[in-house]
Amino acid sequence: MVAQQGHSDGVEKAATVLGNTTDTDVKVVVRVRPQVLSIELQPDVQTCVEVEGHNSLVVRSGNEATSMQFNWVAGPATTQAEFFKVVGRPTVENCLSGFNSCIFAYGQTGSGKTHTMIGELPQ
Repeated sequence: MVAQQGHSDGVEKAATVLGNTTDTDVKVVVRVRPQVLSIELQPDVQTCVEVEGHNSLVVRSGNEATSMQFNWVAGPATTQAEFFKVVGRPTVENCLSGFNSCIFAYGQTGSGKTHTMIGELPQ
């Protein structure tokens, strides 16, 4: 996984971009969950998703790599508090201001939806 450069700067910038209550555009946020499974933590296992910056990531498949842009990419080092500050709080504020709002968590089994919604579960 590529280290997130300027992690806190990216969170602050994303909070500004995503927190605009007068904006009616759809925002797309990607959260890359931390590696947690024992197979993922083995040194010879390579990841297929690498965070490039606060709004981009690279998806690798074999020898091919595709760069993708989003409103914000929350890397594995992003805390629940940071994620809520950028995504949850503005969504709640929009609802309280009378705007329709939705957080839609999508992904295959094991991709991190539960981690995004409730954080780390006790062992």
